[in-house]
Amino acid sequence: MVFFFFNGTETTEIYTLSLHAALPIWPLSTAPAQQFAIGLIDAGLPLTDGLIEFQLRPDGALYVDNAVWRWAGGRLKTQNFLFDPDSERHAFTIEIDDLDLAEIVALSDVDDISATGRLSGRAPVTVTAEGLAITGGWLETAPGGGLLRYAPAVSPAALRQGGEGATLALTVLENFRYESLRIDIDREAGGETEIAVHLRGANADVYDGYPIEFNLNISGPIDQMLRRGLEGYRVPEDRKSVA
Repeated sequence: MVFFFFNGTETTEIYTLSLHAALPIWPLSTAPAQQFAIGLIDAGLPLTDGLIEFQLRPDGALYVDNAVWRWAGGRLKTQNFLFDPDSERHAFTIEIDDLDLAEIVALSDVDDISATGRLSGRAPVTVTAEGLAITGGWLETAPGGGLLRYAPAVSPAALRQGGEGATLALTVLENFRYESLRIDIDREAGGETEIAVHLRGANADVYDGYPIEFNLNISGPIDQMLRRGLEGYRVPEDRKSVA
């Protein structure tokens, strides 16, 4: 069930089944700073506790003053976004705040990996008929870093062919205490995602804890990997009543 909350002297709840009866004016429009709350929406990611402040204009355009969603223990937020149904291109920036890296890793399609830490950043997004694109997106960890552990039972073929350097990297990542982590993200509309990971830290059991830096570039259908991880996701019971 979806709830609409309209500002005014009283708060009015309008269910989707009675929306047309509740808003008989045509063309549909609203005053500024209306609120629209959604318990859960699956837009490729399970976004919860959505709160959108908006204005529906008489020309059919939707102006979003502010939209906030919860995901992976943090928040996704966008502001000052105009959605014009007649436009072929929509651009907005998602501000990313305090995501839990452990939750994100748990959703991935990679086995035998765990991580701790909090991530914040931003993602400039463009949506066209070709799909969704991200240009210059980035995430960084909060001060204090976190712990990354990757200990696959069987090393990936690419790493097995990497020689001593790859073997050393796997050893280091078995218990890597990182002090900084940055992820840069670019995605072509309808194409592949490119991710560049910069990681700095140490493993106390390797080289007496001498600082080590990793630079890793990944490209491919990363979103498909994430979707496979989400196949086992279950909507929390307390969200089902408002979804």
